[in-house]
Amino acid sequence: MSYRGNRGGGGNDRGGRGGFRGGSDRGGRGGGGGGYRGGSDRGGYHPGGGDRGGRGRGGGFKGPPPPPATLHGEGAVFPLSIKPGSKAYRYDVTIIFFTKDRSGDSLQVNLTDKKRDNRMREVCYQIVTVAFEETNHFGIPNLEFVYDNQNTLYAPKRFTAVDYDVTKEQLPSNIRSYITGEGSLKVTISPNAELPEVDLSDLEQYKARQLLLTEDQRVRQALEMILSQSALNAGKYNFVGDGQLFRIQSDPIERGLCTRNGVHKGVRIIDIDGKIAPALVIDIKRSPFYETGNLLQQVQKFVRNPNDRREWNEAETFFKGVKVYPTYARHRIIKFHAFTSKNVADIKVDLSETDDKGNVIKKEVVTLEQFYRTKKKVVLDRTDVPAMIAANGLGEFPLDVLEILPDQHVNLEHVPDFLRNEVHKRNTVVAADRYKAILEEMKGLDIQGSVTSAFGISFLAVADRKITVLKFDRPPKPTILVGGNAKVTPDSDGRFNLGQAKYLVPATIGRWAVVYPAQGTRMEVINGFAAMFQREAENRGVRFLEKPKFLEFGTDQPFAKWEGLFKMLKEKGASFVLMVDPKTPRAANSHGFLKLFESLFKLLTQQVAYQTACKVFEQNQRVTLGNILHKTNVKNGGINYKPLFDSAGQGLDINSGKVLVIAYDVSHPGGVDPESIDPQKPPRNDKDKDETPSVVGLVANIAKDPASFVGDYFYQQSRREAVDGAELRIYVKRYLQQLKTNRPGKPLPATVVVLRDGVSEGQFRMVFEDELPKIRDGCSDFQKDYNPKFIFALATKRHHKRFFEGAGTGTIANPAAGSFVADKVVRPDCVEFYMACHKAIKGTAKFVQVSVILNEPKATNDELKSFLHSLSYGHQIVTSPVSLPTPVYQADDLATRGREIFNICKKYAPFRIPRAKDGTINYVELSHMLNYSSSDLANKRFNA
Repeated sequence: MSYRGNRGGGGNDRGGRGGFRGGSDRGGRGGGGGGYRGGSDRGGYHPGGGDRGGRGRGGGFKGPPPPPATLHGEGAVFPLSIKPGSKAYRYDVTIIFFTKDRSGDSLQVNLTDKKRDNRMREVCYQIVTVAFEETNHFGIPNLEFVYDNQNTLYAPKRFTAVDYDVTKEQLPSNIRSYITGEGSLKVTISPNAELPEVDLSDLEQYKARQLLLTEDQRVRQALEMILSQSALNAGKYNFVGDGQLFRIQSDPIERGLCTRNGVHKGVRIIDIDGKIAPALVIDIKRSPFYETGNLLQQVQKFVRNPNDRREWNEAETFFKGVKVYPTYARHRIIKFHAFTSKNVADIKVDLSETDDKGNVIKKEVVTLEQFYRTKKKVVLDRTDVPAMIAANGLGEFPLDVLEILPDQHVNLEHVPDFLRNEVHKRNTVVAADRYKAILEEMKGLDIQGSVTSAFGISFLAVADRKITVLKFDRPPKPTILVGGNAKVTPDSDGRFNLGQAKYLVPATIGRWAVVYPAQGTRMEVINGFAAMFQREAENRGVRFLEKPKFLEFGTDQPFAKWEGLFKMLKEKGASFVLMVDPKTPRAANSHGFLKLFESLFKLLTQQVAYQTACKVFEQNQRVTLGNILHKTNVKNGGINYKPLFDSAGQGLDINSGKVLVIAYDVSHPGGVDPESIDPQKPPRNDKDKDETPSVVGLVANIAKDPASFVGDYFYQQSRREAVDGAELRIYVKRYLQQLKTNRPGKPLPATVVVLRDGVSEGQFRMVFEDELPKIRDGCSDFQKDYNPKFIFALATKRHHKRFFEGAGTGTIANPAAGSFVADKVVRPDCVEFYMACHKAIKGTAKFVQVSVILNEPKATNDELKSFLHSLSYGHQIVTSPVSLPTPVYQADDLATRGREIFNICKKYAPFRIPRAKDGTINYVELSHMLNYSSSDLANKRFNA
């Protein structure tokens, strides 16, 4: 991509998850059939985080003839030129507010000693700006500076340390209101003692082209700050969260939800035509935020019918955790926890006075309305609505005296489906529109303005020269093997048709049951669908040892009834349960209950929507039935098909049994306030803790057939990115024991390929020094002399690089399935490449970033590409490649499944969650209770 002017999530390229929200056990994030509904490839600028139309489940008609093996395109990666010797002088900023406490004693408040919210960062920015102007630009006329609005400042020239007093009267009135009390502010700006200067042109550490596990990131960090400052100075953007830039202007949706245009921006070091250079990586996004303004007004947008308790419950979920401030005390910040059960007019406040022993010496009880009128001098407009219960036991507050703080992200897990879908629609941006929008954001950020120029920074691109023109390599697609030793060749988009072929390894199903509710269904449909299901499965080779048992069960029944059903099924010896469910609003949690009890009783289940069963039976929709059967066969231990590795990848061919692949990923609970997980700031009380665990999904090809991947999940400390080493070691040993049992007499694999998702570049050292040794330990625990050669590769889509096809043609499009980028935008210190496994059906394609940080067998780049490319064709349910290598995809799905099962358990059966004596969750026992490793299902892909 060329630069033609003076900063997402482009995040995941994933369609809508199936599972608990999606209903019919689809588990599916898919390009073809999955995805959030309503997304369209419409024109216009809808930048954003997700492009969720394409986590790669395709299907459909044969595409055009295959393109050439090599094409050219462009990347949204902009190499930078740094003038030799350019320096960024680093200064520490300290701002102290000198005031008095309520007793009149002197009090000093440090505004820059810890992470603050956006309001206080704006306060710091305004204070430093006043000091800057009043000291004649820190003593250097026309000096430019870069400030993170907290405690770090960079300047392109040295200046004498600043020590300046600012009065509140020098600040804008809205800024003054955020600082409580009278007093003065002292600004101290002094050279950083440890790192007084950064040479922005010093890239020596990268020139050895060896893996940098201890990268000195100060050059990159300084560049990232410098490249953001012009946007902040213009007043059109601000920082949100961890340094992400968003336009201040918002675009409302409804019910107190809006979106804002933002950018994913970062600096990485690349190897471009043999030259080491820094580069700006940029992508666009449109992220959901709470609308600012009066809390009551925003709640009223959400609760259309005040008498509808369901709407109040949805609003409570939506606003939970949002930060607000009272209009009579703008400096104070409190969090929304819940609505009161009574209206404001009926809430009493006890103002009784007590002595030292707690005896009441003056009894006084007033209404909340009286309290505010007499004590706060605030007249309430609405007393016929509930009040807000603040988090951490801070009291009850009328809604109409509270204002929502700006710049607060919305966790989409907490919004109704129709709002979530609208956000995803706004983020579905076709390639040409995204390309254009990135260039527009570059102009809006004014990155080539006076600030970057002062630091000696410019772009390598010159007029009409596309410095980031890239070569797309396209290796051959793997051949697909199906039953009867038949072979299928994928088309140019990677799609293939199984037709009526038998499964490669048909499953055998023992005692099974068809469960259905009487209400909302017709027995004719249930019987007819079950008969078609069994007949078509048998046509594909599946064996049924018994006829099904039909059980009537209302899926809207409470927890105890579900438990009784599964207890009975387990006692009767059932091994597979097919549930046909009409999914009425009263049974909205039927899928969650089904999967929770599957995990508790270790009994395979599959849910089919009654509406789908009707279409199969009444309209003979054989393709739909085929998709259902693909899942059934795999769940029950079968293999539908497998990719065959071509000559380039035979050294890592998993079908040989000589290569063990272990893939894992971590899923974290969503919507946690960063302050609540600050290790330096312990929770104030139990209510302030987030005890929802993180979940590790772990898969390996340890089944009887080495092409089959099975796995499990386990729980660990909340939001811990590093995998629990002790548990990882145990599971590796366990998986090797399963492999030995499943393949008796076979030699152990000589090569172990570890694929890790969810790791940023700053965490390479963590996985290399903490996680890899535990995997090795698991191998030696299993067999002391087992010492395979390891390949460790990080494969993730959690990055912000975008690539487009059509360089020089004037037509921008998504690269074709199977495209690889391995030059110009890759790291110089390890083997790295990007691959587009699948065809993006909606939005813009998101490549998988592969960084190989260990390669003991010395596999060639072509072997590694062919290996990972072929793995993306092994999903089993869809007949096309998925957007990640299949084991990584499955690990991600397993981690998500574990998280969703825990959430259902916590909501409906919190008494089941095992705890230690101190009340904390016992993660090992929780894993044993809710995962599958201790059962026969450990050798089956239960989450298909």
